[in-house]
Amino acid sequence: MNAKATDIDYDRSKVKSLEKQGRIYTSTNQMHTHKPLPTAKSTLCYFDYAIVKKSDQEFIFIGDFHIHNLSSEPIVNPKVCFRFSPPQLAALKGQIFTFEQAAFGKQISPQWMFVDSEWSDQAKERGEIWIVSTEPMSIKQGESAIIQRFQIPVSFQYSETLTIEGFVYADSDQKMKSSNNIIFTYHS
Repeated sequence: MNAKATDIDYDRSKVKSLEKQGRIYTSTNQMHTHKPLPTAKSTLCYFDYAIVKKSDQEFIFIGDFHIHNLSSEPIVNPKVCFRFSPPQLAALKGQIFTFEQAAFGKQISPQWMFVDSEWSDQAKERGEIWIVSTEPMSIKQGESAIIQRFQIPVSFQYSETLTIEGFVYADSDQKMKSSNNIIFTYHS
């Protein structure tokens, strides 16, 4: 837990540095409340995607990840996790920035960036890729946020099944799981 806290402090210091430069903005609300977890009736998260076959062994999954808030509580500063199984196939591209790109890029709202820390490197080894908004985000009742046009390139070496799950975590201890997963079985 101490290593995770250290990584969070490190990320906060990076964000504060960017705030001073006027590059990104973060929420000043640090109060966390313990609320019951939203049910599938209150939040809807899902993948909308297509598969492009590049060769017999290479594919690209192109799509969007949707977060719809149907509850009366806002979803504040969502953190998105794509979990890959098997972990060695974890790769994500598209309109998602690295920390450096987000720091010095043009601010087109909303933007998403990869979480960049030792903790996220360890998470990637487990098959998890974490994404956050580059600016404060509050998804109010009836509103949506979308991670648009992500790309997941995959090269299969032998017969296996790829599973990608989506999870969303918010500042108020909300935890949401995608209503669908990307599941693809390759046969060599």
